[in-house]
Amino acid sequence: MADFEILRHSASEKFRATGETREKAFEQVINAYAEITRGQLEGMYTHSFEVEAQGLDNLLYDFLEQLIKLQDTENVVISRPKNLEFKEKDTSNYKIKAEVYTDTVTSGMNPLEIKNPTYNAMKTDYEDGEWILEAVLNV
Repeated sequence: MADFEILRHSASEKFRATGETREKAFEQVINAYAEITRGQLEGMYTHSFEVEAQGLDNLLYDFLEQLIKLQDTENVVISRPKNLEFKEKDTSNYKIKAEVYTDTVTSGMNPLEIKNPTYNAMKTDYEDGEWILEAVLNV
């Protein structure tokens, strides 16, 4: 089962995303990000990106940076995941190819602007049969 939950955190937004696989957990990261930034719309367009990093904490951090960059540079809000492929290149080197649905920011929309993710309180664990990804986003 995959799920996400928005957690309370002062002056920032914190979330926990879970899934039976790393792919499902990272898909829930996208859903949590969309909920936080108020981008949960239908998703008229798609955007793709790739992230590669040493270690899961670095991968989660870089993945969140790519979502922020996409929102900032393309003037879109992230709506939901379309396709996500997780590859373990070796025991500590990982790669994600992601495709997300987006919507163009229009007048009347007020998406929350995320400045950056932080390593503070970041968690990437496997417990009780599911992957748990937690992070704090500075707003």
